[in-house]
Amino acid sequence: MENRAKYVTAKIYDATKPGFQFPEKELALLNGKKNVGLCFSGGGTRSASLTLGQLRGLKEIQVLDQIAYLSAVSGGSWGSLPYLFLDASIPDGTFLGPYLKPQELSVEEIRRLPKYSMASAIANSGLFDDLMKNLFAGDERYSNIINDIFLKPFNIGNRHKFFTFNASTLANVLSYNPQLEPGDFYTLNPNGNRPFPIVGGTIIRPKLGRYQFEMTPMYVGLDGLFREAGSRGKYDIGGGYIEAHGFDSDSPDLVDADKNLVYVRLGRPKRRFSLADVLGVSGAAPAEYADRLGLEWLGFPEFKYWSPISGIDAKAKEYDFADGGVMENLGIMPMLKRGVDKLLIFVNCQTPLNYGADGKANIASSIPALFHQIRNQNGEGHFRDNIVFMDQEDKFNSLVDGLLSKIKNGEPAIYTDTYQISDQPAHNIKGGRQVEVMWVYNSRIDQWVEQLPIEVKQGLEDGSYGKRFPLYKTFMENFPRIIDMKHEQVNLMAHQAAWSMVQSKKIIQDFIQGASTL
Repeated sequence: MENRAKYVTAKIYDATKPGFQFPEKELALLNGKKNVGLCFSGGGTRSASLTLGQLRGLKEIQVLDQIAYLSAVSGGSWGSLPYLFLDASIPDGTFLGPYLKPQELSVEEIRRLPKYSMASAIANSGLFDDLMKNLFAGDERYSNIINDIFLKPFNIGNRHKFFTFNASTLANVLSYNPQLEPGDFYTLNPNGNRPFPIVGGTIIRPKLGRYQFEMTPMYVGLDGLFREAGSRGKYDIGGGYIEAHGFDSDSPDLVDADKNLVYVRLGRPKRRFSLADVLGVSGAAPAEYADRLGLEWLGFPEFKYWSPISGIDAKAKEYDFADGGVMENLGIMPMLKRGVDKLLIFVNCQTPLNYGADGKANIASSIPALFHQIRNQNGEGHFRDNIVFMDQEDKFNSLVDGLLSKIKNGEPAIYTDTYQISDQPAHNIKGGRQVEVMWVYNSRIDQWVEQLPIEVKQGLEDGSYGKRFPLYKTFMENFPRIIDMKHEQVNLMAHQAAWSMVQSKKIIQDFIQGASTL
């Protein structure tokens, strides 16, 4: 593949053209699906564990194959993208694990980590060990580590391979790349009719700007156009997308404007833009801080980028990339700009929901940031470009009260409401329409805990499985391990999350069935 893929031809999409539609709208596979988006938030291996359980539960209630979109950030992408691209030789049930009622969760069961299960990958993440193995891998270091943890165990970790959506999109790519072969690509698992995934990242250089970066099986980039926002204020950022196999390339050698194709030179095989890079970018939480401190040498993702609308005049520059949660940690923005009717948002956070002594709600900051300006601990504007539900404070207060009511009753914290969307130029979102949102907030579900066998329940109560279940910290929950979760922690989070979906079967099914069809 090394010589065959030195140059490739890739399609580009100009998002500034009138009437632009996102490329997946043409996919026959999406026809007939419900215009619903699943959004899995960031949160490291905690979110990955919860995402695993939520996917397990959605599959158990038989709604997963009806949904058009899946958007994920950071740990949410770690838990979902391997499932979407899962090697066909591994059964879904093996990867997701069985759905079990709380009464069936013996101590032995919650310690069990079968081979080829996502629970095993999460519980054996070993970030520090892999860091030492990849000490001299340069800007590939972090993606190599994530690849070893979340992709290699499922036979989808070959970093020399490209990726695309399915057999149809692969045939299109091969039609103008005769030097490539089907085996050079990963595609989504053909079983179960998976949703179309969008994974969030952030371009963080120059330091004066942040730009949300979208990664899908068909294309990568950003639709909003930011003139002269790039390196040294000379180059454009955004305005469109390029097919994933053509990303991280030199400036185009040739441009076929009639067919929207570019001919580009790639770097070395180990620098192919791969699934590992998608997960590495989306989960590179410390990368922004490393960039601010001049510690780029730590090995967080860097890629050559050029604006697809620049054509033959495009100038490739290398930029630092970071976690999608740097700008927005819920994965909601890609869904709003695609006109999705309904969102099922999984807020897989570590923040306990309550009211403080000052009467203000303590809640994951990503949520209030959608309604009004918030400040971080340094007094700086936090998630400052995310206000898409402006002037709806009554709705925000109802959301907090609705979720708290469920938590106090020992039920899954699920609340549904409809919101008016406002313009948000930073994410190229046009307002003027409504979206219905079902919020699922991470919390302890007392009704589930009460049904556990006495010895497992005792382990939760005495802190044997950590004192914060299920609100475990993103980093250093089990010090000195960086992101590792105990076997019991992973399984308990996943099982409770799956149970919450099954318990809410009727409202989730009704929510999805009420959406329009693509």
